[in-house]
Amino acid sequence: MPKIAVVQDGTELARQTDADITGCFEECCALLSADGPSFTSEVFMDEEARFLLDGLDPREHQCLVITSNALTSGRIEQIVERQSGHVRDYLQAGGGLIVLHQLCDSLSSVLPSDVCPELTSRQSKRGSSTVAARDQEDILLHYPTTVDVGAYADGGPVGPPSLFYKSIVSSTLPEQLKRVLSWDEEVLLVRTWDHVPTRMVVTTLPLDWQRAVPLLSNAIRFAALGPPKRLVWLDDVVSRRALLTRWLALDGGASVRPLPNDDAPLQDPEAWLLRNVDLVVLPLDHLDTIEKRPEVESFLSHGGTLVSSDVEHRPGNQVTAVVGAWTERQVVRRLYAELRVVPDWKATDYAFELRNIVSALAFLWENQANHSSAAVAPRELAPLRSQLRTRLTNPRDREDISSSIVHAQTLAHLSPAQVDSALVDWMMEDRRTDRVDVALQIRAVRAVARRKPDATLASDMLTVIENADNTLSLAAVVRLLDALAIADQGGVLKAPGDVISRLTASICTRLERDEPDEEIGWLSVEGTSDVTLGLVALLSSLGPGDQELERRVTQLLGSAFIVLRRAVPRYERDRWGVAWLARVTHAIVAIDRCFPMGLQRLASIDWPEQGADDTTTKGGGALLDHLTNGIKQLRDREQEFDDARLAAKVGRGAATIGAVAVIALPLVWFVVVVGFDSVRGLLANISVVLAFLFAVVGGAFSLLERRHLLAGPAVRIKGWVQRGLEPLTGLLKIDRK
Repeated sequence: MPKIAVVQDGTELARQTDADITGCFEECCALLSADGPSFTSEVFMDEEARFLLDGLDPREHQCLVITSNALTSGRIEQIVERQSGHVRDYLQAGGGLIVLHQLCDSLSSVLPSDVCPELTSRQSKRGSSTVAARDQEDILLHYPTTVDVGAYADGGPVGPPSLFYKSIVSSTLPEQLKRVLSWDEEVLLVRTWDHVPTRMVVTTLPLDWQRAVPLLSNAIRFAALGPPKRLVWLDDVVSRRALLTRWLALDGGASVRPLPNDDAPLQDPEAWLLRNVDLVVLPLDHLDTIEKRPEVESFLSHGGTLVSSDVEHRPGNQVTAVVGAWTERQVVRRLYAELRVVPDWKATDYAFELRNIVSALAFLWENQANHSSAAVAPRELAPLRSQLRTRLTNPRDREDISSSIVHAQTLAHLSPAQVDSALVDWMMEDRRTDRVDVALQIRAVRAVARRKPDATLASDMLTVIENADNTLSLAAVVRLLDALAIADQGGVLKAPGDVISRLTASICTRLERDEPDEEIGWLSVEGTSDVTLGLVALLSSLGPGDQELERRVTQLLGSAFIVLRRAVPRYERDRWGVAWLARVTHAIVAIDRCFPMGLQRLASIDWPEQGADDTTTKGGGALLDHLTNGIKQLRDREQEFDDARLAAKVGRGAATIGAVAVIALPLVWFVVVVGFDSVRGLLANISVVLAFLFAVVGGAFSLLERRHLLAGPAVRIKGWVQRGLEPLTGLLKIDRK
């Protein structure tokens, strides 16, 4: 039963009618209790706060609330400041903290120094705007109740006429705090990120005085218990499931709600919960109906899990689970994070490495669930298209036919329409097409580039394998499977069913001759990935009656899956390693889409009695996503900086050249007009002009340098000018004699 400790200034309560918040926190507790555990509140005034803070324990009070203007009381501020060590220990032990509006200059008396932003007086005019959400999906706006952000404005129905009097200085926000609400450029409400162990909400809004029960309740729920981990849907038979429900809500991580009606669409916050929790628990007899809802289908596609259990009196208990694309979610999240961290892979220097990454990204992008803010979208790589075209037209680059094949494949993935035939047709004339595996790879890539199926690709491949009479090397088989994977991903693998069946049987026979190594599989980990993608392409093309072939392919894929999963921990963070990881991830996801492995997910679910201490849990995933988004923003800013630096170089060059031209042209005109009668006269005129020119140019360069408008080479020229003035001055003296 979560309990809230509310610290209030008794003097302010006696003086201010707005401070009379009797019933506000009771309303919040009633709203919160409807979602699961029963909330209660306890108010501490003046000297009572000292006894509270002296023995503050998160096991007794899950959340501490400093009400509006409580710190303006000299007595309470002094008590809080003296007990700041206890407050810090309380936060580190798992307690939550909410600090509401304080008409003071600093919150340092209550907030730890590493998470204490600065306050400033309100700058914006009254009634000029409304509150805006920095993140429309933030938990404080949706759970456990929906918050209408548009209702927060000056002149509200309850409380003082002004919505706020203080704001948070944005530039002083520590990394642990996330902006939630702002007013133009003024920050009004922040909270700790989901991955941060401590839970805090700091706002300059007097939510209690304004009776803003929805927003205040959401803040209390977050500070007291953190983000929800699971959604529990209950039917009318509550008594039989009371024990199960109490256990699921034991750690405060469950949202307990009645089952939705069969036909009605889900409303917020249940729709928000399905977008943010990992687990939904519901009665077994409602599983089929709930699973068919579009919101639940989306939940499963994003890696969610449905779990049902009966509660009949029997020796055993039936548990049924529907596990979504959890494996894909985990490995894809890791890949996106590594691609954001590792620099310099967006280049055509290494053809196969770039192909691995681009083909994986294109494959993953087909699943809408992977369109997250941290994802690397294929459109981000559009600038590579011109480099790839250059590689495919350069005679020297064409000498490496294998690299040209994968360059064409990469270009096809990145091009919104078909690739220019001239970029790929030349490969069909290359003498190395005498090697049948090379020729078939080229045909597969050419079909993908032209967006047109090669009707005889599979049958010709079958002929090659059958005519080889078991002499075809394993490496050649891997390349043939790679060609099948290329055609399948490009949507151009079309062949009669009997051809696919015979081809699958022949390839299985060849692969079964070589037992895969436990560490690297066939040839290498990347080679095993190529085999996997080719086998998945064949499996997806098999007819429904080829059960024996399906069994053989499945056994080979099972061996490959074990090798690939064991290989992932051996990843090394560099441009070659991340390309290797992309190929492995591509293969793992391809297998998982065919054969989802749910057992591992059931073992890793964060149940009430276990901690969340690894990256597979909600906190670890939130941290990884946060870091990935942060790195993405840094990369974007780095690119903006590079663009600005280039523009600055061009601008400084133009300013420098323009200044020299303005000075030099009139002097040249002067020499031409004045003319000369002798060599001595020419030298006299030129020496005078050059001395004057160098002096004026030197002064202009000094002025441009002070304005940061002087081009880099001109800095060196300035030194030469200054050194050149001395002999010219001497020459000028000689001429005058």
